[in-house]
Amino acid sequence: MTPASVHGRSPERTLLDRASHAEIWASSSTLRPRGSGRRGILRRMLRREGTTPPPPPPPPPPPLPPSHPPRSLSTPALAEAGARNGAGGQGARKRSRWDAAVAEPGRRSSPAARVPTALPGPEFFSAGMPQRDTSTWDEPDADFGEYVSGVVACRLGKYLQPGHPNRLSLQAAAKLHDKLTDQVRKKEEEAYAERQETGLFKAIDREKIDARIKEFVRDSIHRMVLAGATAG
Repeated sequence: MTPASVHGRSPERTLLDRASHAEIWASSSTLRPRGSGRRGILRRMLRREGTTPPPPPPPPPPPLPPSHPPRSLSTPALAEAGARNGAGGQGARKRSRWDAAVAEPGRRSSPAARVPTALPGPEFFSAGMPQRDTSTWDEPDADFGEYVSGVVACRLGKYLQPGHPNRLSLQAAAKLHDKLTDQVRKKEEEAYAERQETGLFKAIDREKIDARIKEFVRDSIHRMVLAGATAG
């Protein structure tokens, strides 16, 4: 009796088992030579051509921390300017359109388009009240600015007379003219911008503008008299 028959196996079965075990042991115990993989083949090819493999790409930089806005962007002055200009910079666009409309060669850049670059003479303030065919304006345009400038100059003209008790100098009258003209213009521009936002239409009445300018001139002269700034 053979050992295979002792364990209940046939001789053919025993030989097959031994062959399979030997094949498994040979495949598991045989080591693959170093450099036979893809990287090794690539290194040998590059070495044969006299070059070196390119270095690996550097790692990506770490993400930067979120940057904070500079302090100058949150100053009260800029916040006030943004609130004054309104959404989308409507106030700045209106002022630019106004300056472009009234600016002419040889004249000041202020809304007082009738005032020349040099100091105006007495005839500028004695030209009389400006005349207009229309009694209203749809918006504070260039014609409106010229009318306001003429009315202010006419109202200040009597304070340049030699016998006036609250007589103004020519320099003081020119400075006050620019100030009051700009004041009336800004007030009407702000009111017009508010009407545009609310969708309401209201024309600018000429008689109301005349009354407002008369009041502004009277109050300004009164304050100058109290401060001792008049020549009379």
